Order: sequence, then structure tokens, then C-alpha cells
Amino acid sequence: MVCSPIPRKTWKDKRIVRTENSYPEWARLVALQSGSAFIDLNKMIADEYDQLGSKKVEEFFADEHTHTSKVGAEMNATFVAKELKPILGL
Repeated sequence: MVCSPIPRKTWKDKRIVRTENSYPEWARLVALQSGSAFIDLNKMIADEYDQLGSKKVEEFFADEHTHTSKVGAEMNATFVAKELKPILGL
């Protein structure tokens, strides 16, 4: 199983910037080439951040835009757990 990285806290027009032609896409290609399951955390979490808005998302980061806080890591882990259940047949 391969997970894409989560998005950075970079806003443009009140939306989180989706990274293209970089780490998330490379993760997807590795999963495809290896026949592995793929969890697109970049898209899922960016969509969640968009819904929550910039003020709420602020608490999910421990620095300016890259590294999550404990609460941010826990939120991201819930997405992984949710996506793993059908992959593992749970």
C-alpha cells in the first residue's frame, strides 16, 4: 500500500493548493506500477481543509506550512484508518 503525502498549508483563493507533478503524483505512479493499493491523502485531506477553512486548519500544523501538530497527525491518521478498512477487508 502506498499513501501520497498530505498537502502543505498553502492557500490560494480560499483553497489548499493541490500539488501536481510532484510527490503525490509520484506516489500514485509507484502504486500503479507495483500493483499496490493507493491512498490519495493529498486530495482527501486538501478537500477536508477546504471545508474546514484556514482558521481551523491552523491548529493542524506545528510550523508555517509543512509539519503537522499532534492533532493534525491524528486527523490524518483517521483518513488512513478509514481507507485501510476496505483494503484489508474489514
